[in-house]
Amino acid sequence: MGDKPLARVRVDFSFLLLNALMFLTGESTMIAGFYAVCAVHEIGHILTLYMCGGRLKRVDVTGLGIKMRAASMPGIYREMAVLVSGPAVNILVWLSLELLGRAGDISRLSLIAGLYNLLPLPFLDGGALLELFTADACTLFRTAAAIVWAGVIVSAYVLLT
Repeated sequence: MGDKPLARVRVDFSFLLLNALMFLTGESTMIAGFYAVCAVHEIGHILTLYMCGGRLKRVDVTGLGIKMRAASMPGIYREMAVLVSGPAVNILVWLSLELLGRAGDISRLSLIAGLYNLLPLPFLDGGALLELFTADACTLFRTAAAIVWAGVIVSAYVLLT
């Protein structure tokens, strides 16, 4: 009875606005596929977080994406595993569907979601990974690493599609 909830969830108005725009302009099966791909991505993060001994404290759902905040976890490798797990699940779903001959919109959405989230932008998994890798580096090195990292992700997308 006195148990605390697993996590506090906050839904921002921008998420509701994005949903309204998607439903006005999109095809319902693609929208459902988009939500499924996002859900699988976040489940990958959450499962890895709990397997690494972490605890989810807060979830913010916005028009830019879902931001999860966890209680601090010891070890940079555990943090990296949690960050990589969402995109990795998306890429594994894409690869599985491709190998099973089920390539289509959902497989492409999975690949796009996985690679997009690896981009070195501050609000994405790739940005958080870049921050971990370059925490003690100078700004010039961090910028150069971000440019190379983004180039690798874009090249991977071009090669895989």
